[in-house]
Amino acid sequence: MKTLAAIFLLILIVYNLRIASFSIYKVKPKLYIFIIGILLSLTFFYLWLNYTKDLPGFILGLLAICLFFTFTLGQGLREDGFVLFLGTSPILKFVSFNDIKEVNLSYDRFGDFILEIKAHSTTYKQIYSIGDRDKIIDFLSKNLDYKFNIK
Repeated sequence: MKTLAAIFLLILIVYNLRIASFSIYKVKPKLYIFIIGILLSLTFFYLWLNYTKDLPGFILGLLAICLFFTFTLGQGLREDGFVLFLGTSPILKFVSFNDIKEVNLSYDRFGDFILEIKAHSTTYKQIYSIGDRDKIIDFLSKNLDYKFNIK
């Protein structure tokens, strides 16, 4: 059973990495993502050490941690659309520019900028580094025309 679960997690990881590999701009990694990843790793290691101590359980735990990092850090902007995290599943979703209704740009209190992407009757938020702002604005202005708004 652990082997089947490991294969399933591996398929999800490869899928997420494949979609995310085409990103030209990645979301800015937040500190809380790494804190959650460390807590997840510590919890896994504690459970593994106290309950199973077998190699398949160890591999399964490592794959689960890798999956967490692929869907949190794999989001970004591609040449042909956005790579988005749905929030309800660990699978990244590609949304082409044709499916996007509107993109709004705003700023947070830390100086980074937020893209609010409206597609498929849902609003997705992605935070990018301020250093990429001008390049991303130029890129989106060329590809989205009237759908791109700066607040």
